[in-house]
Amino acid sequence: MERGPTLSYLFFADDFILFCEANKNQTAQLNDILCTFYHFSGQKVNRGKSQIFFSPNIPIDLADAICRDIGFVRVDDLSNYLGMPLFHKRVMTNTFDFVLNEWEVRKLSLLGRITLVKSVLLVIPNYFMSTLVSICSEIEKLARNFIWGMT
Repeated sequence: MERGPTLSYLFFADDFILFCEANKNQTAQLNDILCTFYHFSGQKVNRGKSQIFFSPNIPIDLADAICRDIGFVRVDDLSNYLGMPLFHKRVMTNTFDFVLNEWEVRKLSLLGRITLVKSVLLVIPNYFMSTLVSICSEIEKLARNFIWGMT
């Protein structure tokens, strides 16, 4: 490939997220990447199932043109990636409630609850990388309550 702006990405198994600037050059580069992927793997990306999210400051006509060029579905909310919500709004103290709502205290031993909290709940701030101190304190409180059966 020719030299161009670097595309950053998150990749896991059959799901990936690419971050790039909203311009025709980046769109062409993304198309080249997808074509190269198909050439080497034999697996074609389903563009009808692929989604594209634009920041609010991107002009509508540019966003529409990029969607036409790339063939992705435009969305206003990225929802979840690998079971975790992708936020583009402010993180609040109740943002992570969905994690504990899925867990049932009575089905796990104390050691099981501690392991679950350490491997899932306490690493969520690392995932978001910009968590406020009050959010971290709230997550630690939720973790303590879950471990001791007070959900």
